[in-house]
Amino acid sequence: MYNLNLSKHGGEETIEWFERNNKPLPSWATDEPENSRGDNFWMQAFFRLHSDRSVGMGAVGPIPWTAIHAYGSMIGLDRGMIEVFTVVIQRLDSRFLEWSEQQRKNAN
Repeated sequence: MYNLNLSKHGGEETIEWFERNNKPLPSWATDEPENSRGDNFWMQAFFRLHSDRSVGMGAVGPIPWTAIHAYGSMIGLDRGMIEVFTVVIQRLDSRFLEWSEQQRKNAN
């Protein structure tokens, strides 16, 4: 499964709704998404930067701004592109942190 957070159906947001109601899963939830060449750049950068975040008391912190800028400089981005790079990585990170917090709450 590539997307486990399906839109609301009967007040539920999970694949179990489809299974209980004998409904086929939509193709966008089961088929591997297309991967454009640009996606690899962003995801590789995000996962490389992932190890720079702080972790403590069962929660993770954001990727530091300084790490994002240093990585952008290291790969040769100019000042303007580093700003774009920072925004994109921070948005990916924000979504990751939301997901991580939800996983932590669900585990408790």
